Amino acid sequence: MAVRYFLPCIAIISSVFLFGAAGADDPEGPRAAAARFFAAEKTDDPAKIAECIYLRGADELGAVAAFYRLFVAERRLTRVVSLQFKDETGSVVHARNTDAQLDETAKIVASAPLEQDGDSAKITATLVGDDEPEILYFRRSGMTWKVDLGRSIAAGALYPATNPAEIPVKVDIWFYLAMADGMNRLADDVAAGKYKTFKEVKEAAAKIPSDVDKQEVKLLK
Repeated sequence: MAVRYFLPCIAIISSVFLFGAAGADDPEGPRAAAARFFAAEKTDDPAKIAECIYLRGADELGAVAAFYRLFVAERRLTRVVSLQFKDETGSVVHARNTDAQLDETAKIVASAPLEQDGDSAKITATLVGDDEPEILYFRRSGMTWKVDLGRSIAAGALYPATNPAEIPVKVDIWFYLAMADGMNRLADDVAAGKYKTFKEVKEAAAKIPSDVDKQEVKLLK
């Protein structure tokens, strides 16, 4: 069940017409949408991030809000850990979530191959820390291009061969919210000096998904 947590974190990032230089420079095209998306992720404001995402309805909005509550909690934990353990260069979570990592991701996506078919588009890029390319899908809504997060998650094998319209029904919103609460509690404990080593914090963070799974099992009984 923890796969629901890790895969979306790496899935954020495939087409009939390949853009040339004009498409790459389009100030209102998919590349501009990607730039807005990564800039919004740095604000720690789920509402601003949601403005950059193509949403299929209220259910998907709820799923996105829950996922980005977790994303913001991960960013907070990363910042707190970096302050408490300044000599450590590793990460306690598996997400690309620091400002520097998001900036680097945005640079890679800005120059990666872009393909468009009508109101749909995709950018395929190999990101920092990845061995294989990932796909970021886009959808034009009216005159505005946005990131098609639901389709991107599906492409990342979270829900293989799933119609993107069905994804909100399957996303466990409670799981993301519980994960966010766990990350925030850990950040509070780290800030309070309850952990003496970076290794202890990393081990505690690694336990959060399984602890949340256990809570869910109890709720389902």
